[in-house]
Amino acid sequence: MPPAFFFTPLVAVAPLSHAAVIFTHSTNALPMACLNHDLTQTSLESTTWQQNNWINNGTTGSFDSHNSQDPANVTTTGIKDFVLDLAASPLGYDISRIDSFSGWLDARAGQSYSIFFKAVGSSEFTQITPGGSGNDAVSVAASGQSLVTRVFDDSSDLLGTGVGVIRFNVGYHTRGNVWREVDVIGTPTIPEPSSLLFLGLASLGLLRRKNRTCS
Repeated sequence: MPPAFFFTPLVAVAPLSHAAVIFTHSTNALPMACLNHDLTQTSLESTTWQQNNWINNGTTGSFDSHNSQDPANVTTTGIKDFVLDLAASPLGYDISRIDSFSGWLDARAGQSYSIFFKAVGSSEFTQITPGGSGNDAVSVAASGQSLVTRVFDDSSDLLGTGVGVIRFNVGYHTRGNVWREVDVIGTPTIPEPSSLLFLGLASLGLLRRKNRTCS
């Protein structure tokens, strides 16, 4: 029997526009597909998510597997940060969507969390998922042995730009959350053409000032 999928849109205010969180439920026991090219693998400086080499290694395995290749991570509640590599992209990253995978054979595939972004140069976090400031803006009970939730903008805009840190405030759902993978899909932030022009003019002014000083 093919897996059953259900979609539930929720409207929320994101940093750039109104965003929708889509919950995708799958009751199949097959390996859950995920991307192996995402920022948690390619552009991650550090993370406070325990067993981080398991939660962002690009594979989920089947619902009942548990080893270093097919991980399972019973996640405790609380704040989990993904700190992105700003040495590679000093302006931060543009985030288009976030996929979260969970699964286990005894109905512990539920997910409960809220997501926050911190922009480069800022000390404040901004919540991009709907709901209050707690850890249950996204809350899905285990309807089967595997679950994936996806956060993206309903107008195909970015969830955030110039992002340096992605924060999950993880809650507790039913019998616990057995997380397998978090994929953050995004690209390095590129300056706007107007910003590049300003920088170019500023550099030109500095060059002329230096030439006058040396003459």
